[in-house]
Amino acid sequence: MKNLLLQFMILSAFVGNSQSFIRKAGANDIDHLKKIIALNNNYYLAGNTYSLGTSHIQVIKTDLNGNQLWNSIAQGNVNDFTADLVNLNGSKILSGGTTRKIVGSQNISDGYLQLQNQAGTILWQKTYSVMGNETYFTSIVNTNDSGIAVLGGYYDNMNNNINFLSKLDSNGVVQWIMEYSGSGFLTSDNLLQLSNNDFLITGSIGLGFQMNNAVAYRVSSTGNLIWSEIINYDNVNSQNSSFYHAAELPSGNILLSGYSDYFGSGAMDYIVTKITGNGALINNTYYGTNQIDWLYDANYNPVTNKLILCGESGGIGNPSQSDGLLLSIDTTGILLGSWAAGDTSASFKIERINSIIQSPSDFIGVGYEYDQMNSQDDYYFFKHSYSTASCINYTPSILTVTSTPVIQSLTLTSNIISLTQTSHSLTNVSFYNDTTICSLITTDLPENEIQIDLLMYPNPTSSNFHIESIGDLISEVTVFDLIGRRVHTENNKSRLSNLDLTLDLSTGTYIVRIKTESGRVVSKKILIAKE
Repeated sequence: MKNLLLQFMILSAFVGNSQSFIRKAGANDIDHLKKIIALNNNYYLAGNTYSLGTSHIQVIKTDLNGNQLWNSIAQGNVNDFTADLVNLNGSKILSGGTTRKIVGSQNISDGYLQLQNQAGTILWQKTYSVMGNETYFTSIVNTNDSGIAVLGGYYDNMNNNINFLSKLDSNGVVQWIMEYSGSGFLTSDNLLQLSNNDFLITGSIGLGFQMNNAVAYRVSSTGNLIWSEIINYDNVNSQNSSFYHAAELPSGNILLSGYSDYFGSGAMDYIVTKITGNGALINNTYYGTNQIDWLYDANYNPVTNKLILCGESGGIGNPSQSDGLLLSIDTTGILLGSWAAGDTSASFKIERINSIIQSPSDFIGVGYEYDQMNSQDDYYFFKHSYSTASCINYTPSILTVTSTPVIQSLTLTSNIISLTQTSHSLTNVSFYNDTTICSLITTDLPENEIQIDLLMYPNPTSSNFHIESIGDLISEVTVFDLIGRRVHTENNKSRLSNLDLTLDLSTGTYIVRIKTESGRVVSKKILIAKE
């Protein structure tokens, strides 16, 4: 099984003692980052890659400047999808989601958890099934008693979607599980443990054709239902809304973040709703660009008292694409700042920010960029200072609207069911650890202004090719294969702007990294095709 090459393209700007950056990485297929966390002066990223044939689980560790330290990939029998990533008790990394397997002629799913130490070593991998049904995990928390809680769902033999919350110990052993169902298609996306050990679960419920309403329900530390509510933003238009994040404020009030089509035009907007711990409405605000704005995650920082929202928007740049949209608000709903992530002038590119964290001075996010022309998704990873827009090159116009949604009673039932560990195994297929391919550009220019005019031809080639640099001199050329090995290095001691190379390599795709006299670096793919 081949390893995965991660070729990071780095765009950086130094702001005081902080370093902002944008990194894009990927191999030869779909690569998505889903979650980011910070632990002990490092970032941990989790997602999926299809570059090994099927979807594989991927966890990456970087330093605070975004330099990759290690990259771990694991696989099950068919496809695996990462849903969440958490810090377990301040010392370990726990990821989880869904893994699929073949049973007879059927392709069914199990929930999975994978625990790693900070060196990347996999300590254990476990898969779970609710009574043999198709099972998936959507959210994980490290509980206040140092254990684990997982939120997920399963499909029963009537294909009904049943949601559940399960408590496990720190070794992944199931302690209890409760299921929740109601009169509609319930989807539970996010789990939060409150300071008194209760849990708050948020998501949506389908109440009719193309009509989903946002839901929130609170359960005790043992899973017993306390209250459950539909928060209906679209009582007139009967459109869609959902919650993807919840945060508890020091006052005990709760901020719910998601999206809603309040105006009924199909153009979604970010929503932030504040409720009391008992579910009573305090206030609600919409944020939008008059286009489709999907929220995927949020992060609350009690030090700064800021909530930052992330997702994607079609109302920023070129109408043929969408860009990452980030908003910063205070706990009363006042908009503090807005940023666009991505090349807003490009056509046929989609940038999505799936997960966000923040410090008092920076916010750090992950997602992916979809190049429609090449049908390929690459990881998107950035760090941005609140004080500058050097790496986020557009400020969208955001319309904010304050409204009063209708809170309705949601009837849910809760039952004790059985979650068992399955025999489905995950395999650690590779461990990639070569930081030499990470290249750094120091600049004050935004991303779409950082360019090196280079020609490289012919491509494909059997062995010989020519590199021509316009406006800068070539200092070094390094060639890597797709498992990250350096296969050729050419030092241009004469510092010419043109270079001819001959590669005695087997047929395949290679990465050519070109470094110029000014210190800039660009990487290009080349195909060696032997006759």
